[in-house]
Amino acid sequence: MKKTGIILLCFAATLANYFSSMLMEEILELPLFLDTVFTLTVTFAAGLVPGILTAALTTLAIGLWRYPFLGIYLYVLCSIAAAWLVWAFRDKIIFTFPSRRSSEFQFSVVSCVSVLVCLSVLMCLLMSVTGGLISYVNIELLQNPESSGSPETPFYWGLILNGFSVLPASILARIPVNILDRFISVFAGYGTAFAVKKFAAKNPE
Repeated sequence: MKKTGIILLCFAATLANYFSSMLMEEILELPLFLDTVFTLTVTFAAGLVPGILTAALTTLAIGLWRYPFLGIYLYVLCSIAAAWLVWAFRDKIIFTFPSRRSSEFQFSVVSCVSVLVCLSVLMCLLMSVTGGLISYVNIELLQNPESSGSPETPFYWGLILNGFSVLPASILARIPVNILDRFISVFAGYGTAFAVKKFAAKNPE
């Protein structure tokens, strides 16, 4: 992809991240983040640096227009960690499949799905730990209250009321949310990137 196309993709992905997150939390009120789907799309399609740029722009947009407190900007580290993990798997992720008539087609599909499942599980753990550490810093060190509407909040308070301290509660509360959130984000991000790559291949200019 050319630089202009990558930059446009980053801005489009930022808008898509912002509105998908707002849709989940404020309109549908579902316990999901879905604020990194298109960051993963950009990383799958264009690489780590564009993915990090999209992560930074998304966090900036959410911080400016939805959660205007300084602690929110620390969560860019979660998105960067997700982009880095996708990039680390770059050599194992298939975008070019054999013909459907080929005996290797089914093997390629199963291999691709297996890698995406592994990526989803690892990303769930990575982002739960990273997000939990950031939440701990916000609550204990910066004295910033976490959003009451955040998807993990009910799990967090359930753990706190059962005697967990802030740090383990902040990490563990994210796992139930991230299990589903990461599977949706990874597979949707991959599927969107697959479509973007096909479009770019057919329209090189």
